[in-house]
Amino acid sequence: MTITRLFFIALCVLTSSYGLAEETTYKSLVHGGQILTMDPNNLDPIDGWFLVDSSGRIAEIRTGPVPEGISAETVIDASGKIILPGFISAHSHLWSAPFRGIASESTLFGWLAEAHTPFTPYYQEGDFYNFTQYGGLDFLSHGITTNYNWVNNNGYHYDHWMEQFDAQLSLKQRFILGWAIDITESETVNRERLSAFVKKGESLKKENDHLLALSISALGLLQGDSEFPYWEGRMMEDFDLDAQAHYLEAPEIESVQQQQFSILEDSGMLSHRLHFAHYIHSNDKILEKTVAAGTRMIWNPLSNGRLASGLADIPKYKQFGLRMGMGLDGQASADLSDPFENMRMGLYATRMQYRSAQVMTPYQILSMHTLGSAEVLNVADRVGSLDVGKFADFLVLDPKQPDVGPIFDVYATVVMTLSTRNLESVFVGGDAVFNQGEILSHDFPAIRDEAHQRVARMLNQLEADGEPSPKPTYKTHFTLP
Repeated sequence: MTITRLFFIALCVLTSSYGLAEETTYKSLVHGGQILTMDPNNLDPIDGWFLVDSSGRIAEIRTGPVPEGISAETVIDASGKIILPGFISAHSHLWSAPFRGIASESTLFGWLAEAHTPFTPYYQEGDFYNFTQYGGLDFLSHGITTNYNWVNNNGYHYDHWMEQFDAQLSLKQRFILGWAIDITESETVNRERLSAFVKKGESLKKENDHLLALSISALGLLQGDSEFPYWEGRMMEDFDLDAQAHYLEAPEIESVQQQQFSILEDSGMLSHRLHFAHYIHSNDKILEKTVAAGTRMIWNPLSNGRLASGLADIPKYKQFGLRMGMGLDGQASADLSDPFENMRMGLYATRMQYRSAQVMTPYQILSMHTLGSAEVLNVADRVGSLDVGKFADFLVLDPKQPDVGPIFDVYATVVMTLSTRNLESVFVGGDAVFNQGEILSHDFPAIRDEAHQRVARMLNQLEADGEPSPKPTYKTHFTLP
């Protein structure tokens, strides 16, 4: 037997032992860094490598050096760096990205009145498309590779959230879009529109794997009218769709919304199909029923802190068995699209609340912003962790740029010391979409400039009509409640 033949047999044995086909063409090979898979059954970081196939999914992930004979179109040497799944914002309002820093001294309803209501009459065609692109790319540049976009807007116009849908389809980012009822139309009209939306979405999912799912952005409880939750409950059942509802967010309406819980039960909304955004001011009775129904929640620490909405009792919710994820909420209400700051805000506030450093760990909160969010949104079969068969959506973090010192606990380093300054690259489906401070998939400067111009137009229109526009106030003294 010739040496060449012996080498061929050895290579076949090697590749087959790793479950790899020697003729497969791989898109990417990533090696050399500490890989945090976020697999709850294997918490230890992997010093190894993984392969991305031509469909953008992880084909293999292993410890140790890369065996000879394995190659790919792109080889990424991540030596000295940290690799983890892309962050998931399980509750987002991407279109709000151009309206940050407004009403800095207001709680939820005052902020809504100042930051959004004045602009309502002045939206024009293309505004929501541009603003959503702007917000989505801002998310990508902060390491958020998947988001749930709750498509509310100030006028609740069907065309506006369809612009948001089209904008997200244009982005290299996984998403779930929540369709919202139009409160100016009948249930019949809304059902017809939802039917068309579902049909379009199901068709698009076959050709665009960035669209993970369709959902309902539930508006009913926000309208103070018991009619709309019943519409939404029937639509959830008839179209087999999840829904996401703002609930128990603002302390000003805590008692009112607690009383509305019976509406959620009676309308059929309270089920495994529902997830609550915020859910800060629960009580034991509501919590028990929520968990029993399989309903979940999304925690938004940055937004809740900015608007003084309160601190959700996450350790207690965990004891009850509530499934939880995390979100950045609207960029106008959290101001930063930064999952690192979101995690630190939540972690440190919870530790202060309990006066215990053991009540929540770095791993636990990192898991909530990745795999936990994927589980809440029912998309953990595709995103949220680095596992064979899932999409290769991952981040490369460089702890030396800027340097944060030697690494003793990699999870603590990620959560407590790293920031978006350490974010070297963002990959979606194995393709680089952000690298060294630059978005690669789109002309972000052009989209950014257009967003600024569109907001300037709206401000000019407000002034021309003699309407008040957002104005800052400055104080040198503290005001106690």
